[in-house]
Amino acid sequence: MEESMKKTVMIVVVVACLVSAALITFLTRKSRSATGLSQFAGQMQLVKCANKNCVAVYEIDKKKYYELVEEELRQHADEMGPLAITCEKCSQKSVFSAMKCEKCSEVFFSGEVSANDFPDRCPKCGHSTLEEQKKKGRKGG
Repeated sequence: MEESMKKTVMIVVVVACLVSAALITFLTRKSRSATGLSQFAGQMQLVKCANKNCVAVYEIDKKKYYELVEEELRQHADEMGPLAITCEKCSQKSVFSAMKCEKCSEVFFSGEVSANDFPDRCPKCGHSTLEEQKKKGRKGG
């Protein structure tokens, strides 16, 4: 077999492998996604609207939340930044998952205080459950 023919055969084999891998990934991803999300059925996700004229806070089914986020990801895969879902109150794409402070009940977005701090640090009272758990772990109890 001459050298150029060997290169052509190798290129065809490599391309066929890549196409097969992509096809397998695509076909199994959909079924894995549905199965993976079923673990969240019945759980609730706290969300907050980032629209300054709305700031609605409510809970939605966690499985539904992740399905909506996945749909946004599919539609806007080429865009950078956080993915928002549509607010039930103001109909804007401005809703993100949120946290509730265990100390003062303030509802806020994860990492709102500082990217270099505990993500659950409350912007109102400064409490962080993760920080307390870490301190207790160091003390041995």
